[in-house]
Amino acid sequence: MYRARQADLDRDIVVKVLTNVDAETTRRRFDRERRAMGRLSQTIGIAPLYGSGFLSTGQPYLLMPFYALGSLQDHLDEGGALSAERVRDIGVAVARAVHTAHENGVLHRDLKPANILLRRSGQPDVADFGIAHLTDDSLGASQALTMTPLYTAPEVFDGVESGAASDVYSVGATLFALLNGRPAYSDPGGSTPVLSLMRRIHEDPLPQLPAAVPTDIVAAVSKAMSKDPRERHGSAGELAAELAAADMAAPRMRTAKQSPVMIASILAVVVAAAVGAALGFFLVGRSDTARDPTVTSTPVEVDSAVPQPPGSGGPTNSPGSATTVAEPFDLVAAASVAKQALVRIEAFSCAGAHVSTGVVLNDGIIVTLERVLAAPWLVQVIAGGKTFSATPQPSDAAAGLAFITVDDADAFDVLDGAQVAPGAQVAIVGIDGRPALASIIVDPDDDSLLQAQVVNAGTGNAIEPVDIIVSASGGLVGVAQVGSGEIDVLTPDRIQGNGSLVVPDYACRTPLRRDLNPPDAESAVSPSMSELLTMQQLSDAYANEQWTLVRQLEPGKAALDDANFVEGWRPLRQGFVYPVERSVVNGLSRWRIGLIGHETWNGNDLTTLFCVTWTVDPVSGAVVQTNKDNVTVHGSQPGQQQRPGFVDPSELRLSILDSCPL
Repeated sequence: MYRARQADLDRDIVVKVLTNVDAETTRRRFDRERRAMGRLSQTIGIAPLYGSGFLSTGQPYLLMPFYALGSLQDHLDEGGALSAERVRDIGVAVARAVHTAHENGVLHRDLKPANILLRRSGQPDVADFGIAHLTDDSLGASQALTMTPLYTAPEVFDGVESGAASDVYSVGATLFALLNGRPAYSDPGGSTPVLSLMRRIHEDPLPQLPAAVPTDIVAAVSKAMSKDPRERHGSAGELAAELAAADMAAPRMRTAKQSPVMIASILAVVVAAAVGAALGFFLVGRSDTARDPTVTSTPVEVDSAVPQPPGSGGPTNSPGSATTVAEPFDLVAAASVAKQALVRIEAFSCAGAHVSTGVVLNDGIIVTLERVLAAPWLVQVIAGGKTFSATPQPSDAAAGLAFITVDDADAFDVLDGAQVAPGAQVAIVGIDGRPALASIIVDPDDDSLLQAQVVNAGTGNAIEPVDIIVSASGGLVGVAQVGSGEIDVLTPDRIQGNGSLVVPDYACRTPLRRDLNPPDAESAVSPSMSELLTMQQLSDAYANEQWTLVRQLEPGKAALDDANFVEGWRPLRQGFVYPVERSVVNGLSRWRIGLIGHETWNGNDLTTLFCVTWTVDPVSGAVVQTNKDNVTVHGSQPGQQQRPGFVDPSELRLSILDSCPL
């Protein structure tokens, strides 16, 4: 953290350098998260983001306001506990800000007093939204240990993602510390080992707050810190509402001894009230049954209102009509359910790499974008932190869509189908997991089809094809098809009922591209895809005689000068990396690659295939050729068999698979 002066705007700022964010894939996540932080920075109660970027060393940085009053942790360290009224006001502001972030599909994951800063007015601002997400992109014990255990929900230690409920716990734990002067479960001496602390948080009852804290505040904090996420407030907004409505009268102090006369009086009143209630109940019961001996209780009808789109006026109640209850749409919960069936598809071929969203339908069938089938040399499905091999299939699919299959169908959750009517609200969730709130409408060109209209464009990123659409109850409504400014809702029956045949295409009709498109790059984080792109870059460096780049990517060639390369390797017009098999031993990735070279030899255009084994260092990304017994299908020397002309690699596909096993 550095304090700096922004001279052109005459203000002090803070430069926060993230020293633990250095991997390329993590930088891509940082790029995604800072956009979310920028969107949230317009929210009251959330620290604004002035700017961001990367240092010359590659480390990301953030530009934030300088808070002269410091953080709530500073105030705890200097002055101890705050007054109950002050804590109530802070809790309302913080919980409302957190609720707004949740509505935008962003979790904090590291709420604590040190991350709540104070403006000069005393207004608290929550800082570092999204930063906790950068240290580990998957929830679990590894992430929990990067957080502050004293403010971390118990389920996070078990690797369970409870979403908004975990943030609600952290808000409650923060308020507890402000009321108590130190966190719950804390050791004043600070000597408790982390594992012992985690066990205490899991097993011990919540310690008591000071007796002077109002009862309503104690109840709100205790509920927020329930060990079972289901027993906490349904949202941070509910916590804010309970705090705002709290009776701030101090709890009545009990005396050590009560007067016997007072005790007797209280018992007499209680007994009299109980007898009177019982007698009244008996008389009323006799009166009712005397009129109708068959009377039974009849439940009151309660209509479940369908959420209405903005401007429709919504449902109304009239005298004598059934009560209408409209439940708020929980975007965070919907996104959590959607992620069960939402997967990422990554594919690699001579055309480069593609990334797409996929939605699990049933029996291991996943619907994705048709463009994935234009790059099927290696297709992987990434879900729940695991990677699965997949096979593209000829499919009867809707326009622009196709199917792939995975062998382990049981590894994926399948959502139950849900039918929705016009006016219902749904969540549209994309590859980055952020939801957008939308309302269902009738397709103006075909009243038998449905479309979705985004209710609040600020709740998520731009809608992309194959984003999953789920109902308020978490059922699968379908997937999005985007075009001409409209979002068509492709229900499961429409996805599998279209008659356009899509066949996997292994050819290389487009010029070689060495990297992902910018929209895809931030979402491609699997190690295997990153390694393949590195190896493709190495192949291209050979083809283009970029010997400096070759020496960087392949340290084993570092001692060679340019003349050695020219003499030792015939320049290739173009190179293609065809992955055959991959194994990982002790963190090292070992690949068997079919390396296809298009070259010119003695005036003839030739295609040459080498089978090579490369090992990729997980830290540096350097490629090392690990053996010398390369299987040569088409030789590189005069007299060896060569394929005349430039042959499309797809024509060699079966030969590669047969000739280049690991």
